[in-house]
Amino acid sequence: MFDTKEFSRLAGISSAAVQTWTKAGWICPRQTRSGQRFSTIDLARVRLILDLRGSMGVNDEGISIILHLIDQIYALRSALHVVSTMAIRNGSDGRNITVAAFKPEWVERHRRKAAYGR
Repeated sequence: MFDTKEFSRLAGISSAAVQTWTKAGWICPRQTRSGQRFSTIDLARVRLILDLRGSMGVNDEGISIILHLIDQIYALRSALHVVSTMAIRNGSDGRNITVAAFKPEWVERHRRKAAYGR
């Protein structure tokens, strides 16, 4: 875990950019008693954002959409893991479990948790 100063140095972005991107929800540091702490996942997201902005020419709205879709993919992968684990434990083919696990409310609730491991 990195503090804001070390994170901005490692990511190659300003502290102001870190604050802006945190407010936008593009990176999600953990709040601790000593301040914000950033993970290697946040660092990877910054690198992706820089690639999207730079060589790919994606604007801020596009970046928000892309990151949201990536978060949804991770949430769906997490849901699939839960479903397959439940099916294996229950000796079921998982069809009934799958319907409940992929409800939009469940996916949204677990989207950030899956993306950030929290």
